[in-house]
Formats: sequence, C-alpha cells, structure tokens
Amino acid sequence: MTRALALMLFVGLGIAPPASAQGYSLTGSDFLRRCEGPYRNDVEKLAYSSFCTGYLQGLQQMHHVVIDFYKFKPLYCEPTATGNYDQLERVVVKWLRNNPEQLHRDARILVTRALMEAFPCQ
Repeated sequence: MTRALALMLFVGLGIAPPASAQGYSLTGSDFLRRCEGPYRNDVEKLAYSSFCTGYLQGLQQMHHVVIDFYKFKPLYCEPTATGNYDQLERVVVKWLRNNPEQLHRDARILVTRALMEAFPCQ
C-alpha cells in the first residue's frame, strides 16, 4: 500500500477522539500547551506533561500495531526499537514551535508529520 493510505489508516484506526468528544479534535496548539506549559501549578504540570508523554506513547504503539498487524511499511523509523519518549517529545515540540502556521491542525497529523520528517526510514 502507499504511504498515504498507510498514514490514513494509522491515523484513523486508533487515535480518533471518542464519540463523546462531539467533534472535538486536539489541535497542535492544544498539544504544545500540554507539553510545555505554561502551567498554573505543579498538579497541572504533572497532569499535562503525563498527557503529552501518554499521547506520544499511544501514537507510537499504534504505529507499531499498524506495521506489525497490517504489514505496512513504517511511516517513520525512530532511533531505537522501544522508542525514547523524551527524545520524541522534544522533536515534536520543536517541530510544532517551528511551524506555528500549522498549529490549528489536528495534533495526530502534526505529531506524525514531525516524526516522519525527523526520523525518515532509509
């Protein structure tokens, strides 16, 4: 299958917002705010930074499910088999900061794009 079809399946299979979200989609701006603040207090910092890491872990795990289960070629090739989420978070945050004109778009697309650009498969 083509990379575009793989990307559509990857994004559509496991990262879609729940039906109760009533059409809400996490934007790049929302994701960036959760990953780097500003935070009102330590509790918010812990909650949002945990969300950021968890979101990346979920996206990363879904990427591997699509690769393993559907036998698609990877969209990106992270530097280690298990993934270093601190590094992935820094890469994504840097990409979002460097592309502010994209922040209104869906976070799952932007995060995937950032990882594809940072870690292309050879």
